[in-house]
Amino acid sequence: MSSMIQQISPPPTNPPLRNPAPVNQPVQLNQAPTPKPANSLPFNALARYEQTQKFLKDQILSVQNKSKNLKDTERTLLIQSIFALSTSLALVLVFIFFFFPLLIRFAGNLSNLAVFPQTDTIPPSVPTFAAPVEATQESSITLSGFGEPKSKVILVKNGSEAGNVVVGDSGEFNLEVNLDEGENKIAAYSVDLAKNESSMGKQYTVKFDQTPPEIDWQSPEENKVVKNLREQSVEVKGKVNESAKVYLNDQFISNSSDGSFDTQFMLKQGDNILTLKAVDVAQNETQVERTVSFKP
Repeated sequence: MSSMIQQISPPPTNPPLRNPAPVNQPVQLNQAPTPKPANSLPFNALARYEQTQKFLKDQILSVQNKSKNLKDTERTLLIQSIFALSTSLALVLVFIFFFFPLLIRFAGNLSNLAVFPQTDTIPPSVPTFAAPVEATQESSITLSGFGEPKSKVILVKNGSEAGNVVVGDSGEFNLEVNLDEGENKIAAYSVDLAKNESSMGKQYTVKFDQTPPEIDWQSPEENKVVKNLREQSVEVKGKVNESAKVYLNDQFISNSSDGSFDTQFMLKQGDNILTLKAVDVAQNETQVERTVSFKP
């Protein structure tokens, strides 16, 4: 019975408002809270804010200092690299132009002193010299040529050694040769410091001749007198006994392989002096004069 009474009992009424809003006061809408100034922050928050600002400033200064130090380091490394490169280049140039020639000279001196055992088995280059004259009236000639530096040039004349000379550093040599009467067959070979011999060089023949050529003057005869105008041009004819150049009054006239010559000479009024001259390869010469008169 009591439960039924509770079910039908009226609901409780709401309690009265504590501070009723005035009737004429407008209702205020919800607004964002106004931020408080920094000065109004609590002491702990203000201190943390200042510490944060100081930390950020310190970090910025640290980054700037590191950037500056990095630039200084890069500049220093660049200067050091340039200096090292310049120093290396200078050392290379000093080695090339100063120490390298000294090493070569020192090595050459060691080879001359024969400090090391001889292992060279390559023969030196064959000596060469300028072709000498074919014939001469001088008893000796000087040969000029080229060979391997420091090697010895051995001269061979008519099958026998006739002299030697050491080639200079430039590769040039000069060698005087005494000649025998007649033909001299001359050649040369080289011997290096290791006693290797080259092959024999080109052979030349030099004739030592002090005998002048002979002229067989066949016409006109000595003291001939020409009276006929038709004979004013006389025949000059003759022969030499060896290979030689023939001149008539200093004018060259040709001759055949057997030495014979034949030309014409126009006489002038009165006495005419005709001069024949023959010069052989050794520059020995013979000169003959004749007088031919033209009296028409």
